[in-house]
Amino acid sequence: MQLRVLAFSTTGVIAVDVPTDWRGSPVDELLTFDGSTDELLVAHRKALEGESSTFDHPWADRAYQVHVAPKYDVAGVVDGCIGFAQDLVDYWRAEESLYQSEVRYRVISKLTGAYAYSTRLATDGTLVLEWVIGDFLQITGYPLEEIKRLGGPLTLIHPADRAIGVKRTQRLLAGHSHVSEFRIITKSGATRWLRDYGRPVRDPQEKWIVRFYGTAQDITDRKQAEQALRESEERFRLAF
Repeated sequence: MQLRVLAFSTTGVIAVDVPTDWRGSPVDELLTFDGSTDELLVAHRKALEGESSTFDHPWADRAYQVHVAPKYDVAGVVDGCIGFAQDLVDYWRAEESLYQSEVRYRVISKLTGAYAYSTRLATDGTLVLEWVIGDFLQITGYPLEEIKRLGGPLTLIHPADRAIGVKRTQRLLAGHSHVSEFRIITKSGATRWLRDYGRPVRDPQEKWIVRFYGTAQDITDRKQAEQALRESEERFRLAF
């Protein structure tokens, strides 16, 4: 039994040279994987028996993940196959770029005492911490899961600085990036200063804010140095 193509879409498949008269072409002639069609034909024959298949394969100097599944008629009987091929090269590149970015951030955060985070805006309006990378545990004393149970990093803000945290959230929800400095109370009870930079992200239709991305840097040493300088200047002024 010869397998023939009845429908074909090249959406997103820019590397494949498909003839204009493809309808009715044999599968092994239209979709030639670098000279080999064995795996493709086996997957189609399995699909005709009701079994789906997924495999990776090079094609035209690219790499694709191919999925072939049975196609059913209205009576639930297999009457053909349906399949798609996803280009993996861009996915691998994006994955590698993300990995390298995280590695770079981890290196930087070890030097600067900082962390990055993502907060999602839930449908009920609550803020849900999605992930944190960097020195969050070292700075706050809280592991990620524990701070999630407590309600997120905003619960750590010093009572005297809560208004700053409220303004920060309001600005982000309004679609504006925001930089703020405030104190937090760590798990050990110590007070530390953070400089927080938040950036809102809208949904694909650009209608609603769906999450915030941000970074926070521990600036406690800087704040203590500034305070010590002010006290020194005050003592000097009083002495004369």
